[in-house]
Amino acid sequence: LLVTNESLQNQMLEDTSCLSETIYSLLTDQQLLLEEQANTADKNQKITELTDENQCLIKNISSLELIVSQVQCDMKRIQETSNEYKNQVISLNDELKRESAKQQALLVTNES
Repeated sequence: LLVTNESLQNQMLEDTSCLSETIYSLLTDQQLLLEEQANTADKNQKITELTDENQCLIKNISSLELIVSQVQCDMKRIQETSNEYKNQVISLNDELKRESAKQQALLVTNES
């Protein structure tokens, strides 16, 4: 009976030792999982920040595209106005040349 009791105590010590190792291993695994969870939370926060920045950039790009479109329309109108002025200048120059030719003809006629 004494041998069996000692044997039982040894078995209990071995079981307790094994259980302690298992608990330590589980606690270590839990610590690693908590660290991974914290890292994942940090990454998720960074993703959220980057997504917000991306949305802001998309809005800014849209605004810039609208401004570019407006500037292009303004440039087109300016070019059209410039062409109209150019045509008016050409027409006025032609008219001036005709009037000048008439004046020259009158001078020649008056001198004769």
